[in-house]
Amino acid sequence: MNTKILVTGATGFIGKHLVTSLGQSCVEFESFQDDLATDYTLEKYDDVFSIIHLAGLAHNKAKSDDHLRQINYFGTLALAKKAKLQGIKRFVFLSSTTVYGNVEGLINEISPTFPFNEFARLKLKTEIDLLQLGDDNFEVVIVRAPLIYGSDAPANFKLLTKLVDFMPILPFQLARKKRSYVAVQSVIDFLLICVEHPKAAQQIFLVADIKPVSICEFTQQIALMLGKKRFQVPIPIVIMKVCANLLGKKELVNVLFGGLEIDISKANELLGWSPKFTMQQAMIKSEK
Repeated sequence: MNTKILVTGATGFIGKHLVTSLGQSCVEFESFQDDLATDYTLEKYDDVFSIIHLAGLAHNKAKSDDHLRQINYFGTLALAKKAKLQGIKRFVFLSSTTVYGNVEGLINEISPTFPFNEFARLKLKTEIDLLQLGDDNFEVVIVRAPLIYGSDAPANFKLLTKLVDFMPILPFQLARKKRSYVAVQSVIDFLLICVEHPKAAQQIFLVADIKPVSICEFTQQIALMLGKKRFQVPIPIVIMKVCANLLGKKELVNVLFGGLEIDISKANELLGWSPKFTMQQAMIKSEK
């Protein structure tokens, strides 16, 4: 890649993988803190062509909804406005399929959105306002991703990995609804295409593995990644949902048992993109 790319969130899970892929083409943004919305500068990044914006707070890491709003919404908009004023050409924003809410079935980029918490509502609001900010000289690209997996992934994937590592018998045999996930390698690959492809400008894209899987299949793939053999048993799903709710993991229920399949045909038809790895290949590759 011949152009300089400014990466926010460079020390996070996705950011570390992206920085490794970019090598000398990458410029790491130094901070993305509480004062970002009011006091920071981009002047020293005068050789940057584009920004890939990964930084932000997870919902469970925010001190309050206002704290989340300051960082994820106002901070992002302030960064984008500064970038536009400085003449940076493209702004790629990593969003989330949480903007669709707890829906089931097949979704694409024009499916209705029903964000179910403040994190998701702010993702959607940020998308809308970024696209309104975009024009011929400042091109915005929105990438919506489902749960992103890799051996060092945080949050829900980390919880699942610990569960698979600890329990030789897993309770997901009856959980057969299919759900789309995406490998971190595929996310990186797609973000880099969005930085340069002329047809990506002012577009929203969904990114996912080609094949959706059930949580039963997903945990078996995690077991393979860990080099362990695990057995699935038929525990009624209603019992597991009740247990998850009692443990305060209500949002995890949808990840485990909801059926949400993602149509990535827009990315394929407009940008010529499709994932390079199967889930098994990606998990093995991330573990190395």
